[in-house]
Amino acid sequence: MSHDGVFEFESVEDEKSIQAFLTALSEGFGKGRVVLQSEGGRIELTPQAMLTFSVKARRKEGENRLAIRVS
Repeated sequence: MSHDGVFEFESVEDEKSIQAFLTALSEGFGKGRVVLQSEGGRIELTPQAMLTFSVKARRKEGENRLAIRVS
């Protein structure tokens, strides 16, 4: 049975909050189950054994950007 859905979340956070979120993601990958939840919704992902992982970083005019993608 397919449970398709989309989860989106964006907010301004401090470094410690982002670190806690990334740690929770890492733990979820370790358990084979990533749950994302906020007031706007919830989605549960069950990553497979082999995934595509990409990281992009950019600094431009004093602005830093980091994008992480797992698919």
